[in-house]
Amino acid sequence: MDTFASLPKNNGKTQSNALDRATNMRNTAVYVTGLPKDASIEEISTYFQKCGVISEDAITGQKRIKLYQDDQGQHKGDALIVFFKEGSVQLAEQLLDDTRFRPGESMTISVQHAEFTGKSKQSAPKQRTDLEKRRQQAKRQKLERFVALVKIA
Repeated sequence: MDTFASLPKNNGKTQSNALDRATNMRNTAVYVTGLPKDASIEEISTYFQKCGVISEDAITGQKRIKLYQDDQGQHKGDALIVFFKEGSVQLAEQLLDDTRFRPGESMTISVQHAEFTGKSKQSAPKQRTDLEKRRQQAKRQKLERFVALVKIA
């Protein structure tokens, strides 16, 4: 009896594990433009948390909000905000796109689902250690419990 007969066949298709993981990953980020140049991470967090829980970095515990800077290191008014759940992205687009970040300001912000393009091999991210993976998983479980408690209340 052939022991490999029950294994699924690839049908000639080559699979890249990295590409498969990238396609199956959840994209829970929004890209925001038009923010005031003096907006802080705390202020942005407060404004966007009405759409859902903002993810935290597993190691530092800080909110996953990236403020983009120009060549001189000045804030450009653009940011990347990573939510914990995918539904928060749609909610942020529906509620906050084309709104004023601060009352009385004439400029409105643009909120859109973030699009990521593949990085070159030269700038490939470093592999996470097992400890970092466990911390990330523990942080995710903690956030899931928090979200479940909020739904109950």
